[in-house]
Amino acid sequence: LQESAKKADEIFKNAANSGVSAEEWQELEYIAAAVGTETDVLADSLKELKNKMYEAQQGNSEYALSFANLGVKIEDGNGELRDAYDVFGELIERYGSIYNETERSALMMQMFGDSANQMAPYVEAGADTLDYYRKMAHETGYVIENDTLVALDKLQRKNDLMAKQAEAEKATWSSFWQTVAGLFVGNSNLGDVGNAFGDWWKTQKGLWKSWLTPSSQYADGTYN
Repeated sequence: LQESAKKADEIFKNAANSGVSAEEWQELEYIAAAVGTETDVLADSLKELKNKMYEAQQGNSEYALSFANLGVKIEDGNGELRDAYDVFGELIERYGSIYNETERSALMMQMFGDSANQMAPYVEAGADTLDYYRKMAHETGYVIENDTLVALDKLQRKNDLMAKQAEAEKATWSSFWQTVAGLFVGNSNLGDVGNAFGDWWKTQKGLWKSWLTPSSQYADGTYN
């Protein structure tokens, strides 16, 4: 359970850093492993694509022309931005049909920037294969449902806080005994000992309280 809680924490942090949802991040992990690349490469490419889709919709003519030249629409019938995964799949399909490597590389650079050179395995795999891996990530249970992730991440928040509380309790306990020892060499008095004991007792109660508090009451790391 502790390992699962740590995993949930990592998923939320990586998803937030990459600008994707927790579900998308897990899908990217599965796809990247299946294709044989690093997850960050695919995540960065998807993030770059989302940014260019948004800017094209907002009037960036350069990006809008790049999508248009490839015959890829970025909006649905209601004028809303399409799912970046679907657009990504169509782009991969278009790139796969361009046999001139120089031309293909140039077009991929326009869309994916510095990560374009690392996208070759995805083009070789093809859009259908990538979509298959995406579905398999769910069918095999690799993708953990968001409610479960949130519950696990709340447990990790509790574990983190308890670890901090335990450190404080250990420090005040050590300080207490150092103060007691100081009585014999004149470095402390009974009042100092009482204060040190009070500090330790406060952190001890805090540790108990952290332990007894249900993990559901802690904040999760979804960064919403």
